[in-house]
Amino acid sequence: MKQDAEGNWNLVRTANGETAKALLGPVAEAVAQLLVEGNFELVKQCEHPDCILWFYDRTKAHKRRWCSMALCGNRYKAAQFRKRSSGESV
Repeated sequence: MKQDAEGNWNLVRTANGETAKALLGPVAEAVAQLLVEGNFELVKQCEHPDCILWFYDRTKAHKRRWCSMALCGNRYKAAQFRKRSSGESV
C-alpha cells in the first residue's frame, strides 16, 4: 500500500520475479479492467502508417491520433514538413 499526497491509501501491485507469468500479470489485469470499465469507442489505432500500436484515448475531446506524440506524431509531422519543403504534394 502507498499513501498519496492527500493522505489516502492506495493499493499498489508489484510484479515479483522475472518470469513471463509475473510480468504478464499487470497486463492481464489492465485488459480485464478495460473489459469491465472501459469504453471501446476510445480504443484507437495509432494513425502513423508504420505503427501497429493501439491506445486508450483519455483526452478531453477524444481526438488523440498518435500512440505517442514524441514518436509517431513527431515522425509523421516531420515527414509531412519535408514533403512540403521539397515541393512534393502531400
